[in-house]
Amino acid sequence: MRTYLVPVVLASIALASCTATVGRPPGSGFLGDSRTYSAMVPSETTPNTWVWRDPTRSLSEFAAVAFEPTVVMPAPASRLADLDQDRLNELARAFDEELRAAVTPAYRLATKPEEGVLWIRPAITIVDPALTFWGVDRPLGKPGKGAGGAAVELDFLDGMTQRRVAAIQARGFAEWTEDRAGEASWERPRDVLKRWALLLRQRLDEAHGRTTPSEEQGTK
Repeated sequence: MRTYLVPVVLASIALASCTATVGRPPGSGFLGDSRTYSAMVPSETTPNTWVWRDPTRSLSEFAAVAFEPTVVMPAPASRLADLDQDRLNELARAFDEELRAAVTPAYRLATKPEEGVLWIRPAITIVDPALTFWGVDRPLGKPGKGAGGAAVELDFLDGMTQRRVAAIQARGFAEWTEDRAGEASWERPRDVLKRWALLLRQRLDEAHGRTTPSEEQGTK
């Protein structure tokens, strides 16, 4: 009997520490037109995450993974155009590296569409490297003002048919601490992206009945 794990896996690809609810980011258009975004629903288990999935598919079908290069696709009102474009491109390349590092060597990295390959298209749509994150007030030690973070959209395709298996929108926050107050750091959004990559590895392992080594685990 086939077990359908796509909803569980994708609902979990966000930071468990992100307990603040800040509202859904506007769609960038990366995943398609407005009908695509309107079909996405809030995750039942993870805040600040919106999911669409094909209920007839399972991530356990895919033994290999391929990543397209991360795209910087500004969501409306994201202010990405006001940020240093070289730094944004560096962040996109860093996300590429984190994604590949997270899934190897447990999963084969494919370079072309083929059967058994999960084809992933990532996009960074909002970045806040500095002191304000969508105007959310900062409770001590929780996401919000001063934390910094990022929003992404991820498209999961069947490598052979190029048909969509699932898609997500997600926001994430770095952890705010007093010793980071006033620090404008591009490491904050990178921290968020790294944890998403590690969580992707964990959920792939869960779909395949494997245990992720502790040193390769993200925040649950």
